[in-house]
Amino acid sequence: MRVSDRVVVIEGDGMLREQCMAAKGWDRTFATMEKDQMVQSLMNKGLQADQASLYVEMQQRIQEYLLHHEDAGIVWILGLLISFGRKPRFKKFS
Repeated sequence: MRVSDRVVVIEGDGMLREQCMAAKGWDRTFATMEKDQMVQSLMNKGLQADQASLYVEMQQRIQEYLLHHEDAGIVWILGLLISFGRKPRFKKFS
């Protein structure tokens, strides 16, 4: 597998920080129904219920921290999958 990585460091408050928080959905609080929908969506993608709810809980904790610490920076890691798989093996025919 080959991956092209890019890291964006966003320091303090500003427009870029607000855009990043909006893209991740951290600019507002999650409603209970929305949390349940997020967990269900993650379960549909293959996560178990406890893993999905833990992920949603961690997203909420990140969101709360960033909302209460406006001078906190964000390190946003963007990975792009270039290729995946392996070379096929060819059989020799006699």
